[in-house]
Amino acid sequence: MTALLAVIDGQAVPLVGCDWVLWMPCGCARAVTVASQRGHVVASDEQAWRQFYDRKRDAGKARKGGWRVELVTHERCKTVLDGWGKPCPHETPNP
Repeated sequence: MTALLAVIDGQAVPLVGCDWVLWMPCGCARAVTVASQRGHVVASDEQAWRQFYDRKRDAGKARKGGWRVELVTHERCKTVLDGWGKPCPHETPNP
């Protein structure tokens, strides 16, 4: 079986060593999904958006609002997950 590769920061990396991150407009991560696992491959931005949003309309609204997806290595994802579960420092709390 041929390994799928992605180019991240100029480096070719196996897709199985990558994750997709959904970033909020402020720059905080909101969600993560694996790029390849047990034959299920998420290799493009469009496929990643479908992982995070069931409806194309909702994904389009998020994009227009400044949300974005990014393919990152597992190593970079680990740094993203270090802050997981903490409140976004950019959001104002509900009164």
